[in-house]
Amino acid sequence: MAAPMKSIFKSSRSMFSRRMCTASEAVTESSGKPPKESIKTKIGSYFKRMYADYKFSATETVNLFKEKPIRMSFYTTVAAVTGYFFAHNPSMQDYEAHLATMTCDLAEVSSTLRNEEKSAQIQTLINYSSHGRLRRFTLGVCCFIWVSDYPKYVDLYEAHCKEVQMTWREFPNYIVDIGFLNRWLWSEQYITDFDINPKEWPSEESQAVAS
Repeated sequence: MAAPMKSIFKSSRSMFSRRMCTASEAVTESSGKPPKESIKTKIGSYFKRMYADYKFSATETVNLFKEKPIRMSFYTTVAAVTGYFFAHNPSMQDYEAHLATMTCDLAEVSSTLRNEEKSAQIQTLINYSSHGRLRRFTLGVCCFIWVSDYPKYVDLYEAHCKEVQMTWREFPNYIVDIGFLNRWLWSEQYITDFDINPKEWPSEESQAVAS
């Protein structure tokens, strides 16, 4: 009697466990939620997808070079030159350091030995910088240093009102320097021979009159 009861109890328990497993699987399928992935699996899947994307791009690039070598060489050259210009586009900090260097050079030369015109141009840029009126506008491959009508610390209505600010047509009149390939094209001309005063030597006409 005891043996048949044990067998009946075991069979009923196994049937109950199977029904519970079947019900849990049905709930999982009906919910539609995939099982959670581990962090390692997610990281591995991410790098696999990234590798596949880069591999596809590299394959397409090689195929384009084989099909159209001249055009692709031209595009590559343009991209490389543009990237070089971007990398060597001077910043506002570079311009401030450039002005500091010009200030030191100007201070080391006596006023009697300076070229008055170039010295005045350098001094104008230094005054703009000391009053916080210089601004930088970049095109990516080059930049423009322009002078604002108001310093940075001025918070007047005129400094923010668009109706009284300069227009793009007037912008060229506000440019005081151009930056390109880590150089400042206009101010470097000012600093060239700024320590040579042409008034130190009499001109050829005055020498002829004196003789």
